[in-house]
Amino acid sequence: MVALTVLIMAGQDWMNNFLLRHPDLSLRKSEATSGARAMGFNKLNANRIYNCDETGITVNPKGQSKVLATEGKRQVGIITSAERGETVTAVICFSASGRATKEDPVLLLFDGHSSHTKNLPVINAARENGVILLCFPPHCSHKLQPCDVSFMKPLSIYYEDELRKWLRCNLGKVVNGNISSLFGAAFIHAANIKTAMKGFVATGLWLLNNNVFSDEDFLPSIVLTLYQVLSQLNKMLE
Repeated sequence: MVALTVLIMAGQDWMNNFLLRHPDLSLRKSEATSGARAMGFNKLNANRIYNCDETGITVNPKGQSKVLATEGKRQVGIITSAERGETVTAVICFSASGRATKEDPVLLLFDGHSSHTKNLPVINAARENGVILLCFPPHCSHKLQPCDVSFMKPLSIYYEDELRKWLRCNLGKVVNGNISSLFGAAFIHAANIKTAMKGFVATGLWLLNNNVFSDEDFLPSIVLTLYQVLSQLNKMLE
């Protein structure tokens, strides 16, 4: 007895009914992706591209939350920490894959602060461990640095919230010895993979996207350059 296999191609009617039965599916236009890009965009490579940056955290919140008060009252006070202007520096570092742990980075991106570019022990340690140090151009970190673009703002907001809650529950006490725990609680809220990856995508660093910035993003520099040219011309004509 010979078994026959019959192949029947699904028609348009079958496809329409199939989509009706599965409303979570839709026809999407595919994007051509070369084999090199498909192989290159992997967690291994993303884990090896890191960005690090510092941020200053204070013992007094920069802004105060609103409170209920009698209508017409001109001044409403709130207790802050006993210290004045004390700032602690925290270093943030994460990879393009969103990981915040050490993964033997190959490429480490940072701004041009002298503590980075003129720190010979750091430079020598990077060379010995095969780490490439790459510095952002001057005055560009607000657009090019993933930490600044996606991470620092939510981290600051969460830290301010933790700090205000602590001060309300500990009237008259100093924050000093509790900075690490307050910052840790804020970091847990802010440090998620999506936020970290968003910073690299928004800056066009991973995957590399030369078109991430539009002409409008460069208008301020064009206007400033034109102003400088006109100023020079006016000086020459005087």
